[in-house]
Amino acid sequence: MASRDRFMSAKEFGALIADLRLTPTIFQDGLLEFFEHERIVVPVVRVCWPNSLILESRDVVSDPPPTQAERDTTQALSDALRLWRRFDADPELPHPFDLGAQAPGAALITTDVASQEFVDWADFRTNIRGAGQDPLYVSDGVDTYYHDWQVLLVADALKMGVHVIFDTRKPELLKQAVSGRLSDIPAKMTRSNVSFEGPRGLAKGLEWAHWFDAAAKVEAVRSRKLTAVSMGHNGHTFTLEGVELADFNAVQKRSAERALAAIAGTRDHARSFLIYLCERWDEWSRRGGNDVAGEYKRQIGLALRMVMLAFDTDFKAIAIEVGRASGHFANTLDVIFPDWKHDARDKAELSLKHSVVAKAPTADATLTLDDAAITDLLDWLERTDQWRVHLSIEAILKHQFGASSVDHSALAKEVESLSTTFEHLANALLDEAGVSSPATLMKKVQAFWNTSTEVHGILTTRYSLVGTKTATRADRLAAIAALTPSGPNIDVARTILAAVLYRNDGLHNGMASWVEAELHEAARIFLTAMMFCRKNLFVSPPSP
Repeated sequence: MASRDRFMSAKEFGALIADLRLTPTIFQDGLLEFFEHERIVVPVVRVCWPNSLILESRDVVSDPPPTQAERDTTQALSDALRLWRRFDADPELPHPFDLGAQAPGAALITTDVASQEFVDWADFRTNIRGAGQDPLYVSDGVDTYYHDWQVLLVADALKMGVHVIFDTRKPELLKQAVSGRLSDIPAKMTRSNVSFEGPRGLAKGLEWAHWFDAAAKVEAVRSRKLTAVSMGHNGHTFTLEGVELADFNAVQKRSAERALAAIAGTRDHARSFLIYLCERWDEWSRRGGNDVAGEYKRQIGLALRMVMLAFDTDFKAIAIEVGRASGHFANTLDVIFPDWKHDARDKAELSLKHSVVAKAPTADATLTLDDAAITDLLDWLERTDQWRVHLSIEAILKHQFGASSVDHSALAKEVESLSTTFEHLANALLDEAGVSSPATLMKKVQAFWNTSTEVHGILTTRYSLVGTKTATRADRLAAIAALTPSGPNIDVARTILAAVLYRNDGLHNGMASWVEAELHEAARIFLTAMMFCRKNLFVSPPSP
């Protein structure tokens, strides 16, 4: 989750508004000024630097000149901000804007903007030209800041008001609208819809303002601590572990406890806050506001981390506490942050059921593929952290039946990956059986099946069928299918031979030119061969 500055300039905040597609451009000073005037969305901090020093910095003589108090105050705040932003600053150092009257240069800082008399933003500009010259204004005399979560208030604010529909193709109506004379348009020529979603969302969002900011404070400390740790490694790759990891976690926990203590936040309050965020995520998702829903998801992630750290709990426990805050059948947090491993397992299990077991060739009772064989294979892969089968199945499901050439290329790439995974699986099974792994895939499967007289005999006598130098892949597959049965497991041998053939042809010639049906068949063969090999480890394991 990418970190952001907790205090965003008006320009940065405007860019975030545009990023969420709430406005077409990042230039939103006019909109933000209007929101401030109406006290809809108000800046969290405003810094007003002495006008005399702004002029002096531009080599303009100020009349009257800056006072020593102005110089001292400005220097104190500038130094404090510079110190806080240093890469080697204490990650837990409070931000100057959070220190209230104790902040260096506090006289320049306004943190309760809503209680101040509104000032037109144009009046914040400073004229740096002398008397008798055309004025030239600069805007660096006043810095206005927002919190990133306030963009969610903007999203609701933009939903407020009345949506008036009328025919803007008529020049006279368009002119009245542009000039602000909507009331002059005859009522019979308009249709109006009043929004109740915006005001409700805005009011609820403001109720949780302190919780949004608490989570942001924790994230700021976490990000700064991680930067400090990274700097200590001088740009080299590292793993956070041992004492360093313990210190990192301790800093995060302290910041979470401190942030919640400041707002008297209890676990019940935390649960209510998360339920609110989940409801809003669901509401925007169902409306089609995916960008805003994504921002709610980000805020949920920040809140979750804070709550888990402060209350020494885990995701599973919080997910159960929050429950079904939306209309989904599962707990809402599990829907928002699905367990990839669980989801990948489900996809792999269903695919093996429908593509492998349902179409599995005949074999004797000991090698027959069934649901228990699926469970055993997936359990073993997950236990040994072999996730490539899961990843390939997930990607194949994503790109299959796609109409574009990109989907087809991606599908071919994943089937090629599955072919190499078959060889990696053979290596792992041989190692588990205590058998050294030969150099080529064909020799590996021969070694793995060396105690199965029927299958091993076919693999060692018909190994020429896995090459395509003197015959096409289609001819080789036909020859494999035509092999004379020598026992109940002829189809097991045929599957292994076909898997090695597909792998060899794909490795040397690529699979991008194969049609989709061929790619699906190759994937099915690879997965079937994997299941037969895994099951054989218990039926007739190889001898060293």
